[in-house]
Amino acid sequence: MHDPKRLVAQGYDSIADRYTMWAQRVRAEERARYTQLLHETLPTHATLLELGCGAGLPTTRTLAQRFRVTGVDISAQQLARAKRHVPTAHFIQADMTYLTFTRACFDAVIAFYSLMHIPRQEYAALFCAIASWVRPGG
Repeated sequence: MHDPKRLVAQGYDSIADRYTMWAQRVRAEERARYTQLLHETLPTHATLLELGCGAGLPTTRTLAQRFRVTGVDISAQQLARAKRHVPTAHFIQADMTYLTFTRACFDAVIAFYSLMHIPRQEYAALFCAIASWVRPGG
């Protein structure tokens, strides 16, 4: 039996450089719109958790200019690049469904195009965990 999450990690590890270049060109308008919404909604230095941060480009880098960002990704190669691209952010290599944080520790939790890699039967538990990590009003 194969582990689909391991397959995702290995896949992103193997295409890390190509994916980094590609990700900066696709869905640029959507990323910019949602990033702008965060800038308009959250105070400077707010704490953000980004699930599936990849190599940190372009979204993590932009957000880290104003916010305290923790990026999570399952791919070691993507995170190695993210640490170089966004040295001010904090990064965790993990399966997002296994994360544990204290209650109400983030002002926002974001996920750009990463939830599709999670098996649907794990959504409910993940969304409950995310809701617990967000501060009231976040």
